[in-house]
Amino acid sequence: MKGFTLVELIAVVAIVGILAGIGYPSYTKYITESRRTEAMAFLLSAMQRQERFFTKEMEYTTSMRRLGYSSSEVTTEGGHYQVSASYCTPDPCVKLTAIPLGVQKDRDNDSRLSLDSLGRRTGNWND
Repeated sequence: MKGFTLVELIAVVAIVGILAGIGYPSYTKYITESRRTEAMAFLLSAMQRQERFFTKEMEYTTSMRRLGYSSSEVTTEGGHYQVSASYCTPDPCVKLTAIPLGVQKDRDNDSRLSLDSLGRRTGNWND
């Protein structure tokens, strides 16, 4: 006779279940961190644009359009963070903030990332 016994089938299902139980949380953590890294890279790039703008205009701007983006609030390439600019102190200073959207918001506990023109960072930049 060919085939599997019920005990063998249950053993295989149990092993697959254990592997999935270990692997899935690690996978979702990896995805969350990679999306956060995308937001960090975007913030650094946008701050470079702010510094070039400051060099030419002698002021910062809260308009992402004036930095060359298509709208005043920009979504990262993957669509998981929305980035906006605001003024901060001491003057002159500008702060870029990345707010998670959708699934990223649900998965990312320390969700907001920010960077200002003085180099101050808030949020989880260390993962």
